[in-house]
Amino acid sequence: MPLMLRSSVAILPTLQCFPIDHGSLPSVRRFYLQRDEDPSGVSGIGRVAEGVLFSSGWVALQFDPGLKNIETVYSYRSMSDMLTLHGHGGKTKVVWVDDESTVSATV
Repeated sequence: MPLMLRSSVAILPTLQCFPIDHGSLPSVRRFYLQRDEDPSGVSGIGRVAEGVLFSSGWVALQFDPGLKNIETVYSYRSMSDMLTLHGHGGKTKVVWVDDESTVSATV
């Protein structure tokens, strides 16, 4: 059913909802990026971003909007790809929220 506009108000078609079996959903791991040193002087230190690792291997990452006053969410094909861009040569740590284990970025 196409989207119809009336007086600048969108009228959406009725959506049929199906029950979700949460037990069959793959797990998602939450993490944050911890940076204790910022060699560039522009990326910030402390807890600089939070993200999720999907069971497919994709990563979604959101940086602290206070760093640059911009809210964005980025996606990466893998944790390795994300750390290649944001790992700062091993100076950024991945801290898993649910089990609080820490992995140093080695990429």
